[in-house]
Amino acid sequence: MRKTTQGASRYSLVAVSILLTALFSIHAPAAEVPRIDPAELKEMLGNPGVAIVDVRAEAATAATRIPGSVIEDPAAYAEWSKKYPTDKTIVLYCS
Repeated sequence: MRKTTQGASRYSLVAVSILLTALFSIHAPAAEVPRIDPAELKEMLGNPGVAIVDVRAEAATAATRIPGSVIEDPAAYAEWSKKYPTDKTIVLYCS
């Protein structure tokens, strides 16, 4: 198995769910935050209507990244969250 495939397989529903819940809990109750599993995310890769945002600490981003993802600082969420169009699906992930 290639290193990038191994890295991509490590992303789990738990990591995505935790981050989505943490970042969007101020806007929506956790029950309303959509969750996806790795297979669903894989199907979204390359879709121009989807923005995949890597919000891990910088040290973690060097080893593995989802292809096409954009790195953003989770501490600066208030600034960068406004630059993504509201008509796109935004997927946030961490480890």
